[in-house]
Amino acid sequence: MLACTDNGGPKPRGGSAGAAADIAEPAEPGRAPSNADELLVRLHPLPGGDEAIELRYRISGTYASGSFVIALQEGGYRHERWEIVWAGADPDEPFVSKGTTIVTPSQTWTGLDGQPGERSDNPEAGLAAAWTTLEDRDRKAAVVAAIDEWHAVLAEQRAANPGERATIEGIDCLQTRIAAQNLCMWEEAGVFLRYEGALLTIELEHIDRAPKGIDAARFVLPPRADGARKLETRLVDADGRSLDPELLLSELADGNYAVIAGLSAPRLGLEQLAETPEPAPR
Repeated sequence: MLACTDNGGPKPRGGSAGAAADIAEPAEPGRAPSNADELLVRLHPLPGGDEAIELRYRISGTYASGSFVIALQEGGYRHERWEIVWAGADPDEPFVSKGTTIVTPSQTWTGLDGQPGERSDNPEAGLAAAWTTLEDRDRKAAVVAAIDEWHAVLAEQRAANPGERATIEGIDCLQTRIAAQNLCMWEEAGVFLRYEGALLTIELEHIDRAPKGIDAARFVLPPRADGARKLETRLVDADGRSLDPELLLSELADGNYAVIAGLSAPRLGLEQLAETPEPAPR
């Protein structure tokens, strides 16, 4: 789990947990990764062995309309872009919220247009870098085996407990409810395909599993992020230990794959979408 300290409608259906082609497995699972990037792909593969996925959503609501786009790249890279028009007291002067979130193996940043936003560190880059310097070949292989076992266990658990399923744009998803929010989660990709809340409905309207134009530049933070407010985050285990990259590496080398559970948790980011800008001064 992540402990964070701030410093500053588809039709339900029964059935299986999804098509076998959408199980998130690394390409060539029998081949050992040879560098940090390949280990990150092993840690964060995309469903069906996809290298990148782009999802486009429609946003609607009584007081809001807009669009939301998520771009995923294997290895733990994610780019989100939203534009929402909120109705105000004056119908001729709506509030417009535009913002971006960028997630990489080393950090997460999110901010509204024109604002420095917030950023926090992610441990995956440090874990991969530490793995490359590990001299004990057996322990190095044990880390990879633990990651593979973690993905296998997740797939087995999802197949054994499929829950209530739905299909959106041809993708199988798990229907779940969190407080007053209804979600349909594409678990293998770590994204929702449909969200229904008090203010917004966000639903996938197009998916591209071989998108063009998703390159490294998409995941570079903008210059204004230099002034972002830093959030201190800690990945902790069940005993409350802070799992820094070196400890993560040691635990994985000992076969304790459960330590990376927090790294596989889906990211929703809905609080950013509900954030509205201040009206411009008159």
